[in-house]
Amino acid sequence: MTEPARAAGTAAAWWRSVPAAAGGGAFDADGAFAAHTEALLAAAAAGDPAALLAAMRRSGLRDPDVDGLNAACREVRRDLVAGRLALLSAPQLRGLRIRALLGPGVPERLAAGLTHGLPGCSGIDPTDPLVADVVLAAMDGAERAALRRHAAETANDLGLPPVLVGRLLSATEPGWPSWALEALLAAAAAAATERNWETAATLYDRALREPMDDTLRLTTSLALGDAQLTCSPEAADRTFRTVLRTAPDGGALTVRLAAADRLLVRGDDETARRALAAAHHRTATAPPSHAGEPAALAALYWLAADRAGTPPELTSDRVPALDGAAADPAGRGVLAWREAVAGDDLDRTRRHALAALDPPAGAVVPPAVQVAAARALMVTEDFDAAEHRLNGLVEASRGAGGHAARPLAARAELWLRTGHLAEAERDLHDLQQCLPEQSWHPSALPRLRALQLMQLLATGRREQVGAALGEPLPPGSDQGVAWAYLLYARAVAEAADGHVDAAVRMLHECGRRCLSAGHRNPALLPWRSQAALWEHVRGDDTEAAALLRVERQAAERWGAAGTVTLTELRAALLHGDGVSRADRAVVALWAAMRGGWSAEALLTLESAAAGRPMSAAADAAVRAAARIGPGSGWSVRVGGTSAAKAARSVAVPRNAGRTDRRPVSGGDAGNLSAAQLRVAELAANGLPNAAIAEILAITKRTVELHLSNAYRKLGISNRSELSDVLYGAAGEHSPVC
Repeated sequence: MTEPARAAGTAAAWWRSVPAAAGGGAFDADGAFAAHTEALLAAAAAGDPAALLAAMRRSGLRDPDVDGLNAACREVRRDLVAGRLALLSAPQLRGLRIRALLGPGVPERLAAGLTHGLPGCSGIDPTDPLVADVVLAAMDGAERAALRRHAAETANDLGLPPVLVGRLLSATEPGWPSWALEALLAAAAAAATERNWETAATLYDRALREPMDDTLRLTTSLALGDAQLTCSPEAADRTFRTVLRTAPDGGALTVRLAAADRLLVRGDDETARRALAAAHHRTATAPPSHAGEPAALAALYWLAADRAGTPPELTSDRVPALDGAAADPAGRGVLAWREAVAGDDLDRTRRHALAALDPPAGAVVPPAVQVAAARALMVTEDFDAAEHRLNGLVEASRGAGGHAARPLAARAELWLRTGHLAEAERDLHDLQQCLPEQSWHPSALPRLRALQLMQLLATGRREQVGAALGEPLPPGSDQGVAWAYLLYARAVAEAADGHVDAAVRMLHECGRRCLSAGHRNPALLPWRSQAALWEHVRGDDTEAAALLRVERQAAERWGAAGTVTLTELRAALLHGDGVSRADRAVVALWAAMRGGWSAEALLTLESAAAGRPMSAAADAAVRAAARIGPGSGWSVRVGGTSAAKAARSVAVPRNAGRTDRRPVSGGDAGNLSAAQLRVAELAANGLPNAAIAEILAITKRTVELHLSNAYRKLGISNRSELSDVLYGAAGEHSPVC
């Protein structure tokens, strides 16, 4: 038997003889983990049993552990490589260093051109990271720089792709011909396309050390910030602030406003507010490069101030307040979100939002403001318009690193509101890829966690909910209004696990946070009706009734049908004998949400179905959902299977069966007012005028008036035609809806 074979046999036999450590040890009884351990150590020793045995001896042959042996293997191999290098001739060593510097994956043509005439070295693999590290460590900085320069020049002379040339240039000193800048930018863009953000940031930073014109320097700095958002968020903020401080210039307007917009991506709104105030003041002391620039900066400033929870009267930055009557499109986008948060005027909110999302030619509306306006549309339950705008914003931000996080988060919220849970999961996954949690500002992270929790709860993934609840949050996470959203989601999770007292405490704290931030609209967080359900379970019907009374008033003042009917459903569930009321509320909620169940509705119905014993009202609600829900999947609760679980098991794919039929009438539903559209949708879903009046808290005469005006605008005369116009012959939304 050869010495290596004996060494391998000795090592394996010794390792297998080691008693199992606490918690299962390195090898279990059936050897399943042993195979994994052997593979790991074989890789660490580079397949050299002598190196493995030497590492075992170096570790003392007592109480071995995989991590310790892995480190010992690397030490042994470094010593072996260093010993072999000492025996090489100078030409052999130079050839080895060139190969190590190039790394794996370079064209053989380049490697051959650089090592032409140099002897090879058998038994040493320069593409092995450990070998390359040892080889290059023996070189001083000047020698390494000279070798890199020679490699980059040779690659360019050979006509190799600029991406490869740029990678070779990344660690060189500046002062190259113009081809080097082109190569660096090409390599950086390629790394960004592959989402290799650290490499992209390194290459953009290196490119900025070469001479370039001012416009290119700004666009390169913006690209650097986009790459840094994912891997070095604080550095990204510094980069964006540097771009924003650039003197006003017509060619730089787009880049500067993009940098201003990106300051709001991570959620560090207080820092962004100060930087935006300074930028706005600079436009006052120097002529702005575009008439819309000061207004766009002011809109971003007030959006950051609102999100940071800074009351307008307490700011001292002297940025002009937004005037609803004279506001430009960007300002109206911020006003739309303010109106949505306050919950006072749905129609005005929608007008402001559409003014920001469909601005006149030449108007400047930053993406952050557009996202806020789209979220405002979402709260008005104009879901089609919100989806259309958010789709465009997501696509426009693809390839810009973490910049896509903001519209992805808003669209995930939209999917949860409309019951498209698979789409919500997809967007939340993509959001994590483009902006991981560690890149978010602590005060903004709770909103992301809240979206994740609601998606897991609505899809019934209880184990994953428990894991998500156990994930720690960084210090400062509980300082912003986003904390209220996480409190709400946590309360729903606690209630689902039977921890009613904890759920009620969280909901009341959620309410305090919302009210202190001016978030009074129950369409954002219906915390009062949720708390009322659990106050009822605790036996405090007086508190439950008080909570419901206030939320019903707020919901009716806002007027969105889904918000009103969700509150009504929860109120009906508190009355054990309110059978007809619960039935009617479920039908109205289904109609208001245009044939779908939001995450909130699913969880409310599941809570009703889980009651033991189930009240008559809860039974009526579940049966009504089974009667009208998507297909036959909505079955009544049988054998402990809740209606919500049944619905999830047959979730209809988004757009399934959707047609592109134009409406049968020449009318346009876009001409309807928000009030007319709400009434028309309920009527098209089969609700009588009296029920519509009750749902929307208006008179029957008002319903009739809205329907008459809707018929006139649409050029129709009855309910059956109304259904065709709004939903098409197949019952799906037509393009005008």
